[in-house]
Amino acid sequence: MLLTYKSCRRLIRCWVAAMRTTLLLFGPLVGGCATIGFSEPVHQDRPLKTFEVEVPAGGLPVVKLSQKGTTLAVRVAEACNVEKKTKVSRTTTRERVNQQPGKDWAVGGTGIVLAGVGAGVIVDAQSNVYSNDTTSRQYNKVGPTNATLIGAGLAAGGLALVAVAVADGIRASGEEVETGEVDLDGEVIKKRVRCSDRPAADRPIKLRVSRYAGMGRVGAPGTNEEMFDLGRTDGDGLLKVKLEVALSGMEPTFVEGPGVLLLDDNEVGQVDLAPVVGHKEQQAWELLDRRSCSEPTSSRSCEDVTRFLQEHRHGNHAAEAQQLLDQARPKLDAFRDDEMWAKSESEACAKAPKLDDVNEIARACAKVKTYVNFVAKGRRAAEAQKLLKAADARVERLKRDAEKEAEAEAKAERAKELKQCKAQCKMICSNWRFKFDACYSGCVQKDCEQ
Repeated sequence: MLLTYKSCRRLIRCWVAAMRTTLLLFGPLVGGCATIGFSEPVHQDRPLKTFEVEVPAGGLPVVKLSQKGTTLAVRVAEACNVEKKTKVSRTTTRERVNQQPGKDWAVGGTGIVLAGVGAGVIVDAQSNVYSNDTTSRQYNKVGPTNATLIGAGLAAGGLALVAVAVADGIRASGEEVETGEVDLDGEVIKKRVRCSDRPAADRPIKLRVSRYAGMGRVGAPGTNEEMFDLGRTDGDGLLKVKLEVALSGMEPTFVEGPGVLLLDDNEVGQVDLAPVVGHKEQQAWELLDRRSCSEPTSSRSCEDVTRFLQEHRHGNHAAEAQQLLDQARPKLDAFRDDEMWAKSESEACAKAPKLDDVNEIARACAKVKTYVNFVAKGRRAAEAQKLLKAADARVERLKRDAEKEAEAEAKAERAKELKQCKAQCKMICSNWRFKFDACYSGCVQKDCEQ
């Protein structure tokens, strides 16, 4: 049958309607093809080398001390942990994966069903669809040609959906491979060591010096510690200190143990103070006037040597200082004897036996008694003892005379009181004419002699 112009237009409209229906029904599925992702990566490592790396550990910086004599070097850096790491060549493989397989199954299944229906329509159009000839007794508006086109449209739509599912299957096939170098973390082999490239700059450093209990000089009363500011670290975290200068105000007497180094008021190390004490001792020894002690001219000629020995009793020159004192002691004792005797006012004590007041005698001989107490074996000790003995004898006589005088005064006072009491008794008993004697004797016995 030849197709006219009108029949061609009618067939085209039918085919377009069929495709429009297919797109309306299945278009959303076609547009929503599945998302293609990757599986979990699989690594294959090939070691290249091992190395160490510093990792900041935080907290208090690490302090390194070095001391040579009185020169102290303090190096401060941030704390790091040292980790052992391995550099590997890593090959990473990731397979492509359809992350929405259900969607593709739905699209593909729908496409197969749609293609089957379309094929069935085509087959049915050839034998079971009547002609669309209006003069025919079995007229069918669609006709076999239009039915065939509709079936073809359905089949084409179904094949398109199947193609989408197949395309997703193709997209989900294969894998992605990447190669590169990776550093693997390992174990910590060192903890809290100095970071090589992280100096702690501008950090205050102090030194605490302890003394034997009760020997404190600075701070609260009774304290036994001194605190000294040594300075601040430079940009490289380094502080160099001349201890003999920084601790110039430290008195070496009774220093106990090493000094304690403080960083931000935290104890971070100890400093040997023996070189500082030794330096101060050597300076003091060189400035000491030893000649005055070896050739004394007064009892105070060796005071500086005595003070030196008190401050440096365990020093290198202590034995030599003690020898100087021992050699000078006889002369020092003689000068001390003369000086104290000159101050004793012995002339006043010698006149004490002529004094009549005990307190005046004690004042007159007080300094002679001091001489005896401090110079018991002095050259004038016998003379001093004689003066004190004479003064004591005078005091004893004065005490006895005072006791006798007090006793006589008490006796006279008692006699006076008795006389007054008897006179009172006579007056009381004057009205007792016939019994006066009995009244008087009874009154005296009762009131006056008790």
